[in-house]
Amino acid sequence: MSIILNHLGTPEPPSDIVRRLRQVDPKLGLRFVPFPTGAVWAITLAWDEFDPRRERIQKGELSREHDFDALTYLPLDCSPHEAFGYFTRAVVQSTTERIKWLVNRAQLFNQQQTEDAFKDVMDEAMAEVEDKGSRLFENSGGRRVPKSTGADFTSEPPKKDSKKKEKPVAA
Repeated sequence: MSIILNHLGTPEPPSDIVRRLRQVDPKLGLRFVPFPTGAVWAITLAWDEFDPRRERIQKGELSREHDFDALTYLPLDCSPHEAFGYFTRAVVQSTTERIKWLVNRAQLFNQQQTEDAFKDVMDEAMAEVEDKGSRLFENSGGRRVPKSTGADFTSEPPKKDSKKKEKPVAA
């Protein structure tokens, strides 16, 4: 994964991970965190509007840029699929109700994405069956075909000749 730097020379968060986080909850975000041991991404949760910690910002003890909790950290080259695993492993044991709710939302979001993708594939497949299925046995020569093909079963199949042909005996 390539890293894009902004005008300050710090990495920009990967937009696909940020988009997925915001779809789970608009208060989730991704921030670049330079540690002495190496830089990482932090999955963050913005403080609620009436969070008591905001008083520290009003008093000037904290910058407005620090109004979040870091939930977990990701390596700089983390893919969107790996990010979900880091997120759930880090917060699944949390005792905070808000965090438990977020994990549940993330799981529901991923489940919905899977169901939507499956529905799209099934809709395409069913349209293909409806389009081509009725023509599948057009030249079946009067043989019986499954009802699922939509074939006409109101008419009688052709009667077979009652006299059986005998097989020639080899001499």
